[in-house]
Parts: sequence; C-alpha cells; structure tokens
Amino acid sequence: MTASAPDPSEPEATDWRARIASTLATSVRDTNEALSRAPAVQKWMRTTAAEIAAEQQPTAMEGGMHAMQGYSAARRALHDAFPELQGIVRELTDEHGTLDLEWRPFSPHLSQVRISFDRDYDVDVFMKIDTPQRSLFNEHLDVMQSQLPESEPFPRRPHTRTALWSYDGDGVGVRIHQHHPNDDVHRHTFTLLPPEGKATPDLTREALATALLNRWS
Repeated sequence: MTASAPDPSEPEATDWRARIASTLATSVRDTNEALSRAPAVQKWMRTTAAEIAAEQQPTAMEGGMHAMQGYSAARRALHDAFPELQGIVRELTDEHGTLDLEWRPFSPHLSQVRISFDRDYDVDVFMKIDTPQRSLFNEHLDVMQSQLPESEPFPRRPHTRTALWSYDGDGVGVRIHQHHPNDDVHRHTFTLLPPEGKATPDLTREALATALLNRWS
C-alpha cells in the first residue's frame, strides 16, 4: 500500500506542536481527539481506510488476522505520512510516547490517532518535570484531583486517574485514588508506578513526593 501524504498547503498540517502541547498535561484523551480531528489526518484516514479495505476483505474465519494486518499496514502508513508529527510526539513526551492508532478493523474510517506510552496501564495525563519540587508535584496532583469524577465513588471502588511524569527521561506513573468516605483509608491515596519494579500503593501526598524526590535527586 502506498502511503498517502498530507497536503502541505493545509495549515492544520503544520500546527502539531500546538495541538499536542495545549492538552497533553491535562488530558491525553483530549490530545488524541485534537490530533484525530485535524483535517490533514481525517483526509489521510479516509484514503488509507479505503485502500486497506480494498486490499484486505475480511471474512468470518479471517477476522483476527485481518485486524492485525490492517492495523500494521495503517500504522506504517501513518508514520510514513506524518514523520514530523511522529518526531514532535517523541520530543514532547520525553521519548516515552509513540504515534499510534486505535484501529477499528471493520470500520477503519472511524479509527482514531492516539499517543501510545507502552505501559501496562492507561495514561490519562503526561507531564514533563523540569525541576523536581514538592510544590510542583502538589500543583500537578491538584489538577489531577480536580479532574476526577464529581460523583461519589462506590465503596472499595475508588475513582482513579493516572499520570506519567518524566524527569530527565525517567518516566514514572503516578495514580490518584479517591475513596468512598466509609472506606477505612484516607480520602485520597496515591500509587507510584515505577517502570522497573512493583507498584507502591497507599501513599500519602507527602510520601509520594518524598519517593519521587529521592528517585530524582
């Protein structure tokens, strides 16, 4: 399949940095939606979806293989068509993120561009830490806390939101838990998700900040 290149005359094809930087620190989902709504991406997706559909007709027996082949072909075509965007994604995510697709094999024209962080958990927020400071950590945690659902969580089923914080290329997951008032724990607890070891749950804000400062000192 020949990769369909974006039209360089379209202004939307040149503002990738603004689209990503304006939302990445508050919502990766919003970043993904902003990228997917870009006219250059939508035009590319329609063309690529039509090409893949024409080349690979799925059958009931070949559905799984078709989905994998279609995803692989579309992902390669995406990187070929938008090398500048791929480079900006790598830069703004401190080399942790990759330009990827949420591929819908039976409705490929409805597929979405997304940033993948290759973690075993969903990343809701990405933040690049310039200078590790307790006050800065608290500011970011305040933002995450404000974005939790307004509804009361069920007992023993806390609301959660997970960030990937990166300092000097070291990416660490930080998860906030909002518990039901009757749960026998603090209202908010935190989990540290280092890439090289087991998660450390049930941390207070102070303990989380101390662990990060020790790691990044």
